[in-house]
Amino acid sequence: DSVVAVDRWGDVAVLVHSSNTVGWGVTGLVVGGVPIPDAAGRNQAWLANSKTGDQLPSGMAPVIALKDGKPVLAVATIGASLVPETVRLVGGLLASGQDLQTLARTPELLLTYEPILSYWDWPELVPAGAYGADMLQAIRAEGLPVVEVPPRTDGRGLAAVVVIDQPSGHAMTVEAGNLRLFAESDPDRLAKPPRPATPKTLDQYIGDFNVDGEIVRVTREGSYLTAKVTGTPFLLPLTADANHEFICGMADARLTFDSPIHGLSNGLVLHVGGADSRGARINEDEAARIEAADKPH
Repeated sequence: DSVVAVDRWGDVAVLVHSSNTVGWGVTGLVVGGVPIPDAAGRNQAWLANSKTGDQLPSGMAPVIALKDGKPVLAVATIGASLVPETVRLVGGLLASGQDLQTLARTPELLLTYEPILSYWDWPELVPAGAYGADMLQAIRAEGLPVVEVPPRTDGRGLAAVVVIDQPSGHAMTVEAGNLRLFAESDPDRLAKPPRPATPKTLDQYIGDFNVDGEIVRVTREGSYLTAKVTGTPFLLPLTADANHEFICGMADARLTFDSPIHGLSNGLVLHVGGADSRGARINEDEAARIEAADKPH
């Protein structure tokens, strides 16, 4: 339900999505063994009171924090206590300077719901024995009511968190044990962004390549390359990934060109579906002959 993604160029995306209802919904509808939840069950009163053009209220709290215009923290939290958990994580990382591993091991804050009290008077619930008595007393002295309750698995928030070091751009995350959360990263790729490609550099790869009897035609469109394979009607954009290596994202493929000799790359390797196919540069006449032979008569 919550996702944080950081690519090798430092772009950050935070996504939180939910049916926003109680567990399994309250409709009682089951189709083909799949429960149909009461979608937006917790938001329906807000929706009913919204006027045309109003911004729809949401209990989601995705966060991207910037420093000097660069992202340093991204948090996506889901669950009953997502707001308290978000505040705990953001405050701990940015205000208190705690490291992510230590903060991830700190006991979570729990959901509080006291409808007879105003929101500002709700006490903060914490697992019993999780925090020291002196700390709780100091917090209460600041005017925040804190109540210890027996440890539980419900009423909590689950967060995906990424801390991004600047200016290196190195991203760090942690996994939460015994929870349905996971973290994955590729530090080597994050640390090695592709070199900016100039038109002169790109021109080294332009041409026709014979790959197992199919023509891969590489052309340049302004400041980027495209590839077209025999029999396909569309151009595929190529994104520089490393030296002489390009990603063809739409086709889930990759092209690795031979190092240029006298300003031209004379071959390439097409990586797709776990298989590698080698191709050699050919001239326009040879490419036209192969394409003509492939056309139905």
